[in-house]
Amino acid sequence: MTKRIRLAESCGVFLYLLDSFEYISLFNSPYYAHNHGIAVDIYLGPGKFGAEAPCPTPGKVVSIRKVKTPIRKNFDAEETDYLIILKSEENPKQLIKILHVNPLIKIGENLDIGDRLGTLIRSGFFNFWTDPHIHLEIRNPGDAIRAKGSYPIHLLYPEKKENSNPNNSFKCKVIDVSKDYTIVEPSPHMIIKMGRFYGFPTKINNDLGILDCGLPHYGFGGVLLEKDNFEMGQEAYIGDLQIGNVFEKQQNLAAIKLKPLSISCEGVDLRGISLYINLKKPLIKLIPRKREKLNLGKDEEILITIQSKEE
Repeated sequence: MTKRIRLAESCGVFLYLLDSFEYISLFNSPYYAHNHGIAVDIYLGPGKFGAEAPCPTPGKVVSIRKVKTPIRKNFDAEETDYLIILKSEENPKQLIKILHVNPLIKIGENLDIGDRLGTLIRSGFFNFWTDPHIHLEIRNPGDAIRAKGSYPIHLLYPEKKENSNPNNSFKCKVIDVSKDYTIVEPSPHMIIKMGRFYGFPTKINNDLGILDCGLPHYGFGGVLLEKDNFEMGQEAYIGDLQIGNVFEKQQNLAAIKLKPLSISCEGVDLRGISLYINLKKPLIKLIPRKREKLNLGKDEEILITIQSKEE
């Protein structure tokens, strides 16, 4: 039997690592649960709409329902999403809420880790730069559906293994350019490793952690730290640049409200950059101001600069 590796926990329900998982995020989204780090998105890699969505935690299917989504005009997206509710096998007192998967399962079916849930859809809840993912929350059975009310999620074993020397201006190598976004690989000093997690380094209370964020376009973000020795209101920094302040604390996760920031790439203003908690190669997504291909070439070395708008 393959060893089951636990990535996260909430109320005795565990999220397990699967080979197809590329990166995860608790904060890189405009919706309420992600402003507060009480939901996790599990990404299977760029552009893999229609790919099989595996079950990340064992449970019994107790409900499946269709939900309407916003209508998107600048890209093709499904106007129907699906809400899947599982009763947790590990803690039957809790439910698991899943979105963005076209279900190929039935009510009453028992699912184990890695079993097929369905296929990943491009939902109207997404923006044009959003990649396919499984949205997951842990819920009380009496309150399974609302946008609010899910339980905090604790990422496991984020021991700091490698320090970095971050700066608000840094070089990257272009990996891929598309109409929706550009993928770049940051220079090594802009990467921090914490246990199984890799990401973009940000400092709170002189401790470096991984920034999980749509910077600055979502207005909020989160920092995964090794310890919980930080306080409300403390400042978050990239290098010497203050990017925000802690407004909520959940163990070693700091939710931050972002300050007004601007981001440019070789002098071109961007809508922002998407930063994740990576499980494999740490990459950054550059998001253009409108849906268009950036004038960049594969393997090109570029400079990204983050600045305060208050300067």
